[in-house]
Amino acid sequence: MITFTTIIVLPLLLTAIAFFIIGGYLVNWQHGYKLQDIDYTIVSESFQAAAETVDEIYDIIVGLIEEDASKMEDVEYLEQLEESLPKSSAYYIIRKNDQILYTNNVNAANSLLPDLPVYSEGDSTEGTGYYFTEKNKYVKQYDFRFEDGSPGTLFVIAKMNSLISKALLVDMFIAILCILIFTSLLLSQWIHKGVFSPINKLNVAMRRIKEGNFDYMLQTDVKGEMGDLFRNYEDMRLRLKESTEENKLHEKQHKELVSNISHDLK
Repeated sequence: MITFTTIIVLPLLLTAIAFFIIGGYLVNWQHGYKLQDIDYTIVSESFQAAAETVDEIYDIIVGLIEEDASKMEDVEYLEQLEESLPKSSAYYIIRKNDQILYTNNVNAANSLLPDLPVYSEGDSTEGTGYYFTEKNKYVKQYDFRFEDGSPGTLFVIAKMNSLISKALLVDMFIAILCILIFTSLLLSQWIHKGVFSPINKLNVAMRRIKEGNFDYMLQTDVKGEMGDLFRNYEDMRLRLKESTEENKLHEKQHKELVSNISHDLK
């Protein structure tokens, strides 16, 4: 039962862990998120769910801009706003002129900034977005003016990943191979310790009996099937030892009897 459970459950458990770690790394960490900030919901998140998250963040920030655009220049306010936004892999960029004023994903924003549309040239119609096919990005844009008249743009962006990607397949293949090797080594060590090592001890004891040494003892405090085998060996050893001693005694008595009879005949 232990062997069966280990063979089935352990690889499945390790594979599931590897899937979420690798999947989370591929769809989050490589695109600017720190390891402790990885959001595993995107591993199973559909394109539609990601787009809905972008729309939700977009509507919240656009509402704040229409209420007071100066808030988009307040870094402390934007940092506090981050806590109230939905937790997801989507991020947003506040651009002033051609520079990033604020973003909650610096690495991804810097890599994408050169490809983003300039002010008033993007599709900022309410409820619509556009898709970067080369970078697999879904983007919603909203153009506005800061209090000083400078052009400002809000971009809400989500990485639209296909879960079954070449990188994921390669990494999962390597991970599963490592898991199988690890499981094999673990089971081999356990079987060697729990089966082969006791059998080797029993083999040594059987050779001692073959040589006529009935005083070689095995530990009888071993648990499980090997413990039963060791105890049966000890019972057999004691019976053989008693039988051998009885045979020696009978042989001695027989020799004495023959000697006495021979003496009486003489």
